[in-house]
Amino acid sequence: KGGGTETDSAGKALGKHAQRLRFYIPPPTKTFEFSVWTGKSSVVKMWKTWFILPLAFEIWAFPFRTALLEPSRDTWMYACDVAVDVLFLLDAACKCNTSFAVDGVTVTSRVLLARRY
Repeated sequence: KGGGTETDSAGKALGKHAQRLRFYIPPPTKTFEFSVWTGKSSVVKMWKTWFILPLAFEIWAFPFRTALLEPSRDTWMYACDVAVDVLFLLDAACKCNTSFAVDGVTVTSRVLLARRY
């Protein structure tokens, strides 16, 4: 017995029925959303604490830049200047994503956060 049509107990041939396939298509999900940090967030506190280093470098390097002009591109001071500039850009992004409170109301609107910065 193999490969033939199936029969019932009376010997009648059973037809083959096509079964329906049911697919579940989930609703579209939201795209990636980057939430606004609170000012008391550990990420923000750590960033503010760590950001003292690039700020101290800028304070230390300012007299050298004033007296000696810009450093040449093949020196370590130029590399540090570029790294600090990138960190200042990251700080701007951090500030534009950190909420603040006005009269007890937390402001999370990105437009208002960008204006405040």
